[in-house]
Amino acid sequence: MENSQFNVWVTNAVKGVATLLLLLHHLFYCGAGLYLAAIEGKVCVSLFVLLSGGG
Repeated sequence: MENSQFNVWVTNAVKGVATLLLLLHHLFYCGAGLYLAAIEGKVCVSLFVLLSGGG
């Protein structure tokens, strides 16, 4: 199972990206320049659910 492409390191890296998207969404939602990117940042919730195994 060590040759798996979806291991603990990759999972933690994607969780880090999801955390950054969460911060982007919450910090810049009402801002001017990054408003559209902040709207799309709510995909982080879906990433957390996927990575946690749905439960």
